[in-house]
Amino acid sequence: MKILYDSRCPICIKNKLLVQNYDKHKISTFIDIHNSSELNNCMKSFPSINFDKLNSQIYVIKENHIIGGMDAIRIIYHTIGFHKLVNLSKLPILKFFFDVLYKFVSKNRFIISRFLNIK
Repeated sequence: MKILYDSRCPICIKNKLLVQNYDKHKISTFIDIHNSSELNNCMKSFPSINFDKLNSQIYVIKENHIIGGMDAIRIIYHTIGFHKLVNLSKLPILKFFFDVLYKFVSKNRFIISRFLNIK
């Protein structure tokens, strides 16, 4: 599983560290969207990746499928063993809430990082 993440975003870095810590089978590979060689290889393999959206949402590549946003978060956390939390986030009312929350956080991640003093 490849995870495209923003290495300039403190929340993204904390998320990366959390995933790496719980990824007991080491099946996650992180691709920094600011590392042109890694990103170019990925973009060649998956031309459907929207380069403009890379700064606004996380993407995961799993089994030759590319998924972005909150659905990517669900896949990542399900893969590393957070099944109950992921299943909870899929319940109809909660799914809507988590999807909206993800969009808000991803859009405002730098402001939120400063406000919460995440470095």
